[in-house]
Amino acid sequence: MQAPGAGGWGLLLAMLREQRAGLAAGVMVGLLWSAGKVSVPKLTSLAVDRAVLGNGSLLFWSLLPILGHAVLRAMVLTVINLEDDGHAV
Repeated sequence: MQAPGAGGWGLLLAMLREQRAGLAAGVMVGLLWSAGKVSVPKLTSLAVDRAVLGNGSLLFWSLLPILGHAVLRAMVLTVINLEDDGHAV
């Protein structure tokens, strides 16, 4: 293993180690964002299908996509507002 600054790869690895908490938070936010982008339209589609067919409560299937979006948004905002040590900003 090269010392930091001894080459491009050594410097890159040293920076990644130093920033691993931020990197992990970024990956988490990206995964949550992707899950939200996929799940909200799917839940909306399910809500419309169930409401038209009459299977289940219209109110439940109407509020489910909104609730799912709110939960994912709260999770993403929580991760964004944490410092590297896990405490709130």
